[in-house]
Amino acid sequence: EVSLLRNNRLQLLEAEKLITLEEILGLKMISDTQKEDIDCTFGNSLLFGEHTWGLDVEAHMGTYRHYDKKGFVAAKSSEIYKKMECSWDEQRSRALTAHEKTIKMLNEAACLLSDNINTDGKHIVFFNHTGFTDDIWVTIKEDNISGLIDTRDDSQVIIKKAYDGLHALVKKPPAFGYITMKV
Repeated sequence: EVSLLRNNRLQLLEAEKLITLEEILGLKMISDTQKEDIDCTFGNSLLFGEHTWGLDVEAHMGTYRHYDKKGFVAAKSSEIYKKMECSWDEQRSRALTAHEKTIKMLNEAACLLSDNINTDGKHIVFFNHTGFTDDIWVTIKEDNISGLIDTRDDSQVIIKKAYDGLHALVKKPPAFGYITMKV
């Protein structure tokens, strides 16, 4: 859950930037529901403490702790252990809720932007959520792409196959902007 939430915080910022860009472009105004989802997601990510996972063991369990397997298995059915596990489930729920809402917002925002860019034929839109214009490798979710063309200069985009899908080298994308690539 910790790595999921660390990654989620970056994705939430990306979703917010896309939503803001859509407002600037006049595609869609941010709704009260989106504002509430963003606030709720940030709240859940802040309440999720990496170093204060659930209830404090020492404060709530005192010396009633068993680390040997036999003692742990026996103690696990006690009320105090159940209470501790319930607090861990609450923390886990914060991370999973934040992740699910962020992915939903990110996908909706990315699709809206992509659908409103005038292009001929099939295309992929890359949104650069950073303030930098450095070359960047991006993961492409589709496996059946044999080539991509950068529409800025009609150059061939370098594609490499990896264990987690295809990766494309996007050269000098505009900071907080987007580029389109023909498939």
